[in-house]
Amino acid sequence: MNKVAVWGGGIIAMVTAILLKKNQLDVALWRPALQKIQGDNKRVFALSQTSLNLLKEFEILKNIPEDAQQVIKKMLIWDGVGHAQLELQAADISQTKLATIVEEQALWEACWKKLNEMQIPVFETPSAESCVYEKNFWVLKLAEGRQVRADFLCIADGAHSPVRQSLKVPCERGSYHQLGLVAEIEVTKPHQGHALQIFGAHGPLAFLPLAQPCRYSMVWSLDTPLAKKYAQLDEKALCEKLNIYWEGAVGEVIAVKGLKTFPLHYLHTKKYFDNHWLLLGDAAHHFHPLAGLGLNAGFADLLCLRNLFLDNPQALSAANLLAKYQRERKAKMLPLILGMKLIKNCFGITDVFWVKFRSLGMDWLNHQSLIKKVMMTLVQDL
Repeated sequence: MNKVAVWGGGIIAMVTAILLKKNQLDVALWRPALQKIQGDNKRVFALSQTSLNLLKEFEILKNIPEDAQQVIKKMLIWDGVGHAQLELQAADISQTKLATIVEEQALWEACWKKLNEMQIPVFETPSAESCVYEKNFWVLKLAEGRQVRADFLCIADGAHSPVRQSLKVPCERGSYHQLGLVAEIEVTKPHQGHALQIFGAHGPLAFLPLAQPCRYSMVWSLDTPLAKKYAQLDEKALCEKLNIYWEGAVGEVIAVKGLKTFPLHYLHTKKYFDNHWLLLGDAAHHFHPLAGLGLNAGFADLLCLRNLFLDNPQALSAANLLAKYQRERKAKMLPLILGMKLIKNCFGITDVFWVKFRSLGMDWLNHQSLIKKVMMTLVQDL
């Protein structure tokens, strides 16, 4: 029997197991057998320096190839209706980068490698229904009929967490009524390490620079009916749509590869822990990808948990420390979730007077270097 098990097969679950092992806990990773061993080649994450520091501390960062990383030096944001612009530069906060784009597959493989190096046991089961709490223990029923048990479960299996649902943890949740379109984009103008984002009337379009100088990862959040329509376009027609949006800012979009869609919603649990479980990452909080902060928020959960272990090596059995974790993470996440919803709704308004007011505000903000510094610093401290 393991003292602690981590349920989930994603990045946050693996790094949680690594964190617990580093704190001398008897830990195992429990995961659904259908969980992919590799990430989606077309998906990337924009990682803050705080997140990168955590990966470095856990000796994961060194296993991510250089050609799977790209530094963001500058971010340019436009109001696609009012044409105002906001520019954020790493140099303004005395840094060399605002964030680093990391390919999901490379990050997944680096975590998996570290998991194996630390000899953390991994148990797979046919479905989430095989993970249950009974008679004061967590029990995982394996395909071959065996069972493994644990005293405590860290739940990190994503926003749709079936284990969280089985516990009937109360949540605030809702839909943004949008789909996210993700793809790899090829353009004719080198990106120079600049991330680009346009807030259109139907949702934000972001181009995140990849290691190749003329390639971006696209995240386009669109109102559901329009997203479904665009997802059916052939490559040439979609390139034409993107070129209309960018108006030459990226040169010309000449290729769109690996297009996929996913529904966008928000979620925030009212409870992060109980005496035998703890929620981390998207299982506890999930919000709009327009700011690219989702995985950073999960790593911030782990940073908070790591600090608890500095106070008490037996933090998972100390209710006061778990309450501190819940209090600190809720205080960070609730304003962030509300903020993402507010920004999304704000840019969805096309009334001419509101657009003019919004543009004036955005232009004013672009000239407020102190406020921009505070904004960029806050993003590092989720």
